[in-house]
Amino acid sequence: MVIEAMICGLPVVARNLPGVNEAFILQGETGYRIESLEEAIVHLRALVADPALRQRLGQAGARLARAEYGLDVVANRYAALYRAMKNAKDEEGRRAGG
Repeated sequence: MVIEAMICGLPVVARNLPGVNEAFILQGETGYRIESLEEAIVHLRALVADPALRQRLGQAGARLARAEYGLDVVANRYAALYRAMKNAKDEEGRRAGG
């Protein structure tokens, strides 16, 4: 749901999940990764108090999410994966068949 929120232009505050969300929640650029409830409160209060901050983080998050995870981008990645799998299988068949 985080990437969906970002695509909609919302700044995000989410639990830090190393190796999972650090690629798209860029600290202070597209949102905030937090370790505690207290940290979440600090960032949420800042976002509530500062419309320009909300807009800046939301717009940056939307750009990143669309560029990396938009429907067309993901569809093209899947298509490339399927082509690679098919080509590997075809090559395997050629080697086995002669």
